[in-house]
Formats: sequence, structure tokens, C-alpha cells
Amino acid sequence: RIEQFRRATEANPVDPLGYFSLGRALLDAGRHDDAVLALQRALALDAKLSRAYQLLARAQLALGRRQEAVDSLRQ
Repeated sequence: RIEQFRRATEANPVDPLGYFSLGRALLDAGRHDDAVLALQRALALDAKLSRAYQLLARAQLALGRRQEAVDSLRQ
């Protein structure tokens, strides 16, 4: 699944939903650092993806970055 979403982001690097899907898959796989990067990219492309902020906060919490998670949820 991760490779499928990674290919989708390579094929269309301006599609925020591709990065959102990649971030969610990475989070599910426990790859929190990579999930943070993908979700931040999704939000850079579309700041209105409210679910991406929630997933970003989950990934940040898993990495022990509590204040960043709080800040993400306040966006």
C-alpha cells in the first residue's frame, strides 16, 4: 500500500490527497517520521485537510513531540 501511494505522489506531486493517503499508510505502518513528512506536504498543498492535522498530531505524539501535536491540532 505504501508503495502504491508513493507512486501516486510521484505521478502527481501536487495532489494533496496522494500525500494524505501516503501519510496515513505510513502512520498505520508505524513509520511516524515519514508520516509526519507526508502529512506536512499534504497540508502545504491544501491547508483545509482537517483530517490530515489529526493524523499529523498522532504521528507527532508517537514521536514524543507533544507540543508540536498540540500546535497541529490548533491549526
